[in-house]
Amino acid sequence: MRFTESTEFVHYLQVHGQHAGPTQRPVMAGLITGFIASLIALGVLYGTGGLPLLSERLGISVTSIVIIHIALATVEGMIYGLLLGRAANAKRSAWLFGITYGYFLWVAGPVMLFELIFSVPVARYDLGIPIITSHLIYGISLGILFPYIHAPLHRRLTHMDLSKYGYG
Repeated sequence: MRFTESTEFVHYLQVHGQHAGPTQRPVMAGLITGFIASLIALGVLYGTGGLPLLSERLGISVTSIVIIHIALATVEGMIYGLLLGRAANAKRSAWLFGITYGYFLWVAGPVMLFELIFSVPVARYDLGIPIITSHLIYGISLGILFPYIHAPLHRRLTHMDLSKYGYG
């Protein structure tokens, strides 16, 4: 298929639901959403009493755990935006994507690490419920907030003035 003008190609992409290039910002939205969701998850972890227990079990300070948690959760939010992209914008099903992602992070993170470090499943610890709860709340928060944070960052090609880029 040959397009005679670049604007025809842009129109072709728009008709087929494609918004190409730097106009879509799922990675940045994932970083921002991951940071906000990490604060919510930390609140849950603190509220359930898991933060001091985690500090005690790992032998590191609560401040270190908070810093590590925020850094990891922010990067995990970026990965969420990168993996799901436009699918994460579905407001009705976003919570389901998020809770699934949170559950996956729980299985890939604390469950495996506690098994390797302590040789005991995380469910045997009094720490198991606070950790899974915080991961699921992180995932739900990530899923629900992502479409609302992504929307202002998303600028459609139809609203751009293409003439300043030499098109049209």
